[in-house]
Amino acid sequence: MAMYHCRATACPEIIGTFAPTATQSLTPMKSIKKLFNTITRPFTRKPLRKYVPYRINYHERYMLPPLAFFVGIFMVVYGHHKPFGYFLGMWEFYVAAAPSVGTAWVALWCVTKITGWLDTRYTWLHGWWPRPFRRLLLQLALGLALPALAILGIFVLYFTCWGRMDLIPRYVIEDFPFVLLMLAGFNGLLWCYFLLRVDEILEKILKWRRDRPDDPDAAGTLAPGVERIPYGEKVKGLIALYEPVSGENFSLAIGFDGKPDRQPRTLLDIYADVEGEHYFMVRRNLILNRAAIAKVEATARGLFVTLDKPRRGEVVRVADGKREAFLAWYAHPSPGTHPRDE
Repeated sequence: MAMYHCRATACPEIIGTFAPTATQSLTPMKSIKKLFNTITRPFTRKPLRKYVPYRINYHERYMLPPLAFFVGIFMVVYGHHKPFGYFLGMWEFYVAAAPSVGTAWVALWCVTKITGWLDTRYTWLHGWWPRPFRRLLLQLALGLALPALAILGIFVLYFTCWGRMDLIPRYVIEDFPFVLLMLAGFNGLLWCYFLLRVDEILEKILKWRRDRPDDPDAAGTLAPGVERIPYGEKVKGLIALYEPVSGENFSLAIGFDGKPDRQPRTLLDIYADVEGEHYFMVRRNLILNRAAIAKVEATARGLFVTLDKPRRGEVVRVADGKREAFLAWYAHPSPGTHPRDE
């Protein structure tokens, strides 16, 4: 080591001679690596999760009838080199158009319902790894292949009932590829609508959060003489408990009637609003209303809470670090916090 040190110290001009060459030789490799990372990053990065607090409404009630009418009529008349008015005077046109329009409507309705069901379990993400691949495969299987096979089966049955089984091969060769194309286009339309609606909804939520004052009790937020009612006071007779949704960025508010309601906020954000005499966070994943507590029992294993409505009889353990604070909170009940039993 001393020998190499002495050489480098004694001959600095050698280092100055070779250093630029080494840097220049690495520059193309860095550029290639940077280009490779730019290409592969959209496929390897962690996807951006954009969840909405409620299910996207595709408005199938208004969208599907005209779309199914157009698709069904087009499937009947395309390929014939005759004006459309020629078919209006033919009884056979209406016989063929009725099942075509009906089948198109049923198929598109099924695709919309399947897409809505998938949205609640395998939502689209703004990225391609890992969940969108799974969602894409499920969408192709349930939203494309399954309806296409159902349509094929309906028309095979239709041709069989009319005694025209010779038209089945022609339908498979000429019409069925167009059915696949139309279903693929409709799935793509639903996907684009989902992404647009998610961006619009999240933009409104962010705007709502930005417009909220940091200090609601600050001077100027309320007119003189107007008393501000805390949020926990407003919902004490409605919401029994709050809990997060695993893997999601929203929470559920469970009412005394047992019905859940999605809240586009984390549990900590909600607790900042409801913390007080009516609500306490017994664990990091549960906020309880005092009115939802039936009994508190201290044992050698810890402090346990027995719930009342809406989960009557369920036992929850209070976090050890919150034991003393919970007992102090529970020892000072406020009158009239329990909802009237019906």
